[in-house]
Amino acid sequence: MSNTTSDIDDENKHWLNCWKRNNCGSCLSSKDNCGWCPYSATCVPLPKNGNVLSPIRNDKICPFPFQERYELRTSTFGCNCSTTSFLVSLVTVFSTIAALLLLYLLVKLIQWARIGAQGRNGGWELHVEDDGKPQGHVWVRKSESVFHWVWRKMTGEKTIEETDRIDEERTPLLAGEATQ
Repeated sequence: MSNTTSDIDDENKHWLNCWKRNNCGSCLSSKDNCGWCPYSATCVPLPKNGNVLSPIRNDKICPFPFQERYELRTSTFGCNCSTTSFLVSLVTVFSTIAALLLLYLLVKLIQWARIGAQGRNGGWELHVEDDGKPQGHVWVRKSESVFHWVWRKMTGEKTIEETDRIDEERTPLLAGEATQ
């Protein structure tokens, strides 16, 4: 099958309509799906369904592929947004969301740790009432200040728990044993 002049003209129409534009505004406002390469100041035809991410798939989209490949501007975001700035903003948004999520999880972890630390100073106490119903309530062990702890250690004073523990150690395990 041979190409006629009209086939070549139709094939190159997209190229010609883009290459004739000489500034970013007219390039991006055209209906020909063109993109602007700022370093070479050229209006280039974008592939079908081309957008600001086209340089990822096409490394020769601009005349200076190494220098301006990711500096392509398209009509989606205009002359002030290149592929690089779009990708940077995308990474920034997702990084911020990830950092906020990690911060939220850290706050929750600290809250759970505080609840766990408070749990060892208290608990749930159950009583069986005279009518046989179980009744319960939360109890909290009173904490001792540093001053009282130091004073108790200096004077040799025992806490109620320590006194109870000593008394339990002196209590015989079997009822028939005599204490000496």
